[in-house]
Amino acid sequence: MELNISSKEEKNYVQFCDTLLSNWKENKITLEDNYGFDLNALPEPYLTFGNGNSKVCFLTTNPGQVADFQKRNSNFSTDGESYANLSKRLAKRYENELQGGTAGRRIKHMYKTSNMLFSNNNGFTQFEISPFHSANFPDKNKFAKDILNAENNLHTEYIDKLTSILSKKNCISIQAGKPLLERQDQPWLILVSKILGVKIGDWKLIVFGYSEKGAATTGVWYYKKNNFFKLITFVDATNTIPNVFLNKLSKLEGPVEDITELFKILKSR
Repeated sequence: MELNISSKEEKNYVQFCDTLLSNWKENKITLEDNYGFDLNALPEPYLTFGNGNSKVCFLTTNPGQVADFQKRNSNFSTDGESYANLSKRLAKRYENELQGGTAGRRIKHMYKTSNMLFSNNNGFTQFEISPFHSANFPDKNKFAKDILNAENNLHTEYIDKLTSILSKKNCISIQAGKPLLERQDQPWLILVSKILGVKIGDWKLIVFGYSEKGAATTGVWYYKKNNFFKLITFVDATNTIPNVFLNKLSKLEGPVEDITELFKILKSR
């Protein structure tokens, strides 16, 4: 089942995204703080890959650098087109064009991870914490503080609607940096946790990889309750899903017991 109007929360979110697209076309969007976003680029609050199956979804930071077809004068988005339809066209284009690089690998990793968790899960929805493009999001902690203090009206309204639907979905957030519980005081990760519907102190940690000096480099924070799971994946210095998720368990080198146990927890009822 793809993202649609099957619930009041999803209907509100979808309608907000349609209005966001319409306002962008009419050049009506303003932000209290720009945060480095390019408001002349097509906003992309979510992307629908494959059949958009709702068994698992992914939460990422925001669309990155701007391609020519995303610019205001490209007319990639046709008049009267809903964002729900546009989200499918965007996803197909990215699958076809982003074969290399971090973004392309992330798409492939999201497909593989969703299929490991749910067999024959031919799609997923990728949500963005901000719908606006930025090749360099310079101060995520300031952004997070403003949202948590309700100081940015447009983003606060968007994130409130996003939070309301993710609370009842299995969701994996892809973040960069070391998988340390000591990072729970960072405003950005407090915001990510809030969006996922998890209290910041309720996360449990599994580390999958270490540097030669013994520092944690790859791992997850995980949470499971009422048949829904939440994950934040961490890879130091890059925002992609850990490679340990993507291999068959029998061929893994490293923490086989940890990854096996994690998937048992996530699949349990």
